[in-house]
Amino acid sequence: MAPRGEKRVLVLDTSVEGAEALAGLLEPAGLRVDWSSLNPRDVIDRVQASDPDFILAKADPGSAELITLLAKLEAAGLERLPVVLLVKDGTDEPFVRAMKTGVVEILVAPFNPKLHLARLRLLSDELPLRTGRARGKGATGEVATLIHHVMRVRRTGLLSIGENPTGQAYFVKGTLRSATYFNHAGQNALAVMARAANTPWTFEEGIEGQAEPPDISGFDDNVKSSPGFSRADILAKAATYSATAAAATRGSDAMRQTAEIPIVVLSTGQTTPRPSAPPPTLQPPAPSAPQPNETVDIDALRTTILFVDDEPAVLQMVSQYFAKKGFPIATAPDGIEAAKLLLAQRFDLVLADLNMPHLDGWGLLRLMREDFRLHEIPVALFSAHDDYRESLRVLHAGAQAYFPKTLRLSALEIQVREIIAPRRRFKRLISAGGGISQSIGSLGPQWVLRALAEVHYQGQLDCADSWGAWRGWFEGGRLVQMTVKIGDQLVMGDRALTSFLASRNSEGTLSSSGSAPREGFGRATTEGLLQRIVPWMQDEQRRVKEENLSKAKALVVNADLYKLYETVGSPTSMPIAKLLCENKLSPAQVIAQLKVTPADVAAVVKDLLRRGVVTTQA
Repeated sequence: MAPRGEKRVLVLDTSVEGAEALAGLLEPAGLRVDWSSLNPRDVIDRVQASDPDFILAKADPGSAELITLLAKLEAAGLERLPVVLLVKDGTDEPFVRAMKTGVVEILVAPFNPKLHLARLRLLSDELPLRTGRARGKGATGEVATLIHHVMRVRRTGLLSIGENPTGQAYFVKGTLRSATYFNHAGQNALAVMARAANTPWTFEEGIEGQAEPPDISGFDDNVKSSPGFSRADILAKAATYSATAAAATRGSDAMRQTAEIPIVVLSTGQTTPRPSAPPPTLQPPAPSAPQPNETVDIDALRTTILFVDDEPAVLQMVSQYFAKKGFPIATAPDGIEAAKLLLAQRFDLVLADLNMPHLDGWGLLRLMREDFRLHEIPVALFSAHDDYRESLRVLHAGAQAYFPKTLRLSALEIQVREIIAPRRRFKRLISAGGGISQSIGSLGPQWVLRALAEVHYQGQLDCADSWGAWRGWFEGGRLVQMTVKIGDQLVMGDRALTSFLASRNSEGTLSSSGSAPREGFGRATTEGLLQRIVPWMQDEQRRVKEENLSKAKALVVNADLYKLYETVGSPTSMPIAKLLCENKLSPAQVIAQLKVTPADVAAVVKDLLRRGVVTTQA
């Protein structure tokens, strides 16, 4: 352990540049700082080399980056090393305040030196004084949130419900090992506990790596402990289990029937019940009609899913499962058929296999991300190879998630709900008024405009990124006018809307004040605007792509916008951009001088054209 006043901290981010920038904010606080990317190949070597008092990681609970980090620390025997998370959402903060190992602190981004440095300086001295025991009064939803936290950050410990207690659940590294609650056991017990309200609870941190659960017998002679279940599977049961005792009993029977098909996997190498025949068409099966007293899942009914795999049995199995849960789902046997469906109807999520004939998951992802009509649709990819390197590669390529094919369907359902959660949250918060910042870029500008139109939004949208600041006015959900300020330039109407739809990283807020300066779109509906402008943007992009950029004689540069581009452009693209815009070299000359590929130059030129920094000259 480092001497007092010289606490060591290892800063981790998805990129080395991000970690270094965050580390720079810590150095003035008298901390000995090292940094690294979250690449699993680098983390353990850096941890062992720097011997930190704690880790500061920019990663959200349940993210692939955090799960991989915690798993690697456990494999290296470093599971007791305290971890501080810099997160977007501080929901988990109350559950970590008493913890001594694993995730011990939650800081809400962005990093605030005045607020956060004091917490970090005191953390090492405070940890030995912590009890490792968190308590709560059991407000509505609190126990379910706690269970979700335990699973997402791989905690080991004992959850007790009630004063006596009346129920207990034991976890090892986030996985349920045993649970009892009144006359329920295992997953069913945890599901009922997750619905508990106004019931005090205690979570006592256990010994990391403890193999056997403590003795929690004595509630009912007929109750037996259940073996380990997947974390997401347990939470799926909790999310769908009824709050009443009678409904809980009926739910137990239904869940036992589901549990009788435990090998609901997506791999060809596993033994699995195979349907007698594949579905005859790609039409989505009709959702099951709700039974009496059954709650209709509105979020599911509003989420259309396209599942892409070349195995008919897998397609039918997945479509039947999600249709039973209330999701409208369509299927396709390869990326080519999926692309046709995507252009014919609107989907909220695509789940695609990486390995398929004709057009595989990689090709489908690339096609979607290059098409303005499709690039906002969330994509999750899966593969028979359960490899964290593949996971990181998929996420860096623009997919929202990666799943191994051995994942249970109940766990896949939870992951699907987590992917769509930000958009559902935005819709719920529209009516809350101003002051709530949203990541418009990650939600998707087109999707945001459609969501505001759907609820007949009346008010103003303000958002900005490092490139520009947009303002849109809405009347009854119709976009009346939009402006964008780029540097000293103010642009209105179609040009402003086009640049907004092309933005990727904007943050914004809604407010009820303000009225449009004047009509900007001829009283067209929001959907009408999108149907006119988005295809035009796609045609323009295709035209530019089809041009042989390496033979272009020159690029005409907008000097003012290039100055702005110098401050916000990617460091990796700037050497190419400088030769193109300052030295006036042709793309072919840049390729020869920097020894880069035509694709590298084409990507930079495309970005410059998209932002209006340059235009081509034949």
